[in-house]
Amino acid sequence: IVDSKYIIVGSVKNNETKYIKNTNKDYSIMYISEFRNYPKENFRSVAQKFIVDCLSDYCNYNNKKLCIALSANRPEKKSRLNIDDELKFFNQKENKFHFERISSFELANKSELCICLSSNLGVELIARKIKVLFLPILELYDNSLKYPYFRDDNSPILFCGLDREVIFKKIDYLLSIDDNTWQNIIKDKSYNFTYDENNTILKEHIDTTLKYN
Repeated sequence: IVDSKYIIVGSVKNNETKYIKNTNKDYSIMYISEFRNYPKENFRSVAQKFIVDCLSDYCNYNNKKLCIALSANRPEKKSRLNIDDELKFFNQKENKFHFERISSFELANKSELCICLSSNLGVELIARKIKVLFLPILELYDNSLKYPYFRDDNSPILFCGLDREVIFKKIDYLLSIDDNTWQNIIKDKSYNFTYDENNTILKEHIDTTLKYN
């Protein structure tokens, strides 16, 4: 047990990431890719293909637009991932989706709902009050991969299962609610993640500490 003072500042990277807010929504759903150069098929690749297949079918059935925030498009991943390999990975069943060469934050801001497997970006977007649905089905393949951020099987923003009907109903609900209803959902302490634009709390704390030391 460490007896100390602490401050909650949220994700330093998220707080410092800037983008132009866009009120126009070009896409109904954005999937947050967790693509990696898998040496062979594994449960992580199977889980992602399942989710994107579901989302592609949902959008086809309901005349919605799906986009994917590609891992290979992120600055820290560009040197390690090939965008053509990633597109081929998600398009094995001729899934219909769009992508743009912009940051994941910007693409999320152009989407009504973001969906992820277990990406940290999902939590960072919730901190920014953006709609997110979590589908942490990796734990179905490996029980040690319990989703670390929150755990509530009855949550409207989380489902850990392979039932497509339940997934579609969760999407229907989150797309149908207005911003006020969404804000009320994430007021719950389980989802109340901190977003401090420009890291003002941390910077002020550092300035004060340096001033008196």
